[in-house]
Amino acid sequence: MKRTIILPDEVLFFKGVTAELKSPTYGDLTYTPGTTVMADSLESDPTRECAPGIFFCRSLPEALRWARGGKVVSVRPIGVIIDTGSKMRARAVEVV
Repeated sequence: MKRTIILPDEVLFFKGVTAELKSPTYGDLTYTPGTTVMADSLESDPTRECAPGIFFCRSLPEALRWARGGKVVSVRPIGVIIDTGSKMRARAVEVV
C-alpha cells in the first residue's frame, strides 16, 4: 500500500460524524457546516495511522462506517493532506 503526502486543491472529502455533528471518537469537536475545525497538531508521518490531526475519508461508504449510525459531512482540507492508505488527515478542515 502506497502512503503519500499530498497537497489539496479544490477537492472535497467525507467525514463521519454523530447525529449531533460531533466527532465519533473525540466528542469535543463539532463539524457544523460553514465552520473550520482545527486539530491541536498534525502528525506528518504517513506510516502512523492513529496520530494527531483531523481524519476524513475519500468516499461516502468509508465515512458512513466511521459515522456509526450518524451523519456524513463534506470537508475541504486546509493545508497538507497526510494519506495513510486507509484514511487521511489534515491539521484543519472547512466543513462545507
